[in-house]
Amino acid sequence: MNRVKQQEENAKLWEPSGAEKLLAQQDKDTRSSEIWRLPQVIRHTKMSRSLVYLMASEGTFPKPLRLGRRTAGWLRNEIEAWIMARAGER
Repeated sequence: MNRVKQQEENAKLWEPSGAEKLLAQQDKDTRSSEIWRLPQVIRHTKMSRSLVYLMASEGTFPKPLRLGRRTAGWLRNEIEAWIMARAGER
């Protein structure tokens, strides 16, 4: 077998299968719909609790979802998008 054909065959071995692609997409969808509670938001943004709520009320940070009478959470993908937008401003 010539060298080019061998390289093509080797490349095919490393391509993800249809099932692997589906699992990767499902994992991505699960992460994007994940709900973070306040401690996770604070850990990832390095902001204080009061600043998180102040900025959310001002509209400069994603607003929390009401999960119950005294429970709130944020969508992970919204927090990550907010962080990436801040990084893009530099």
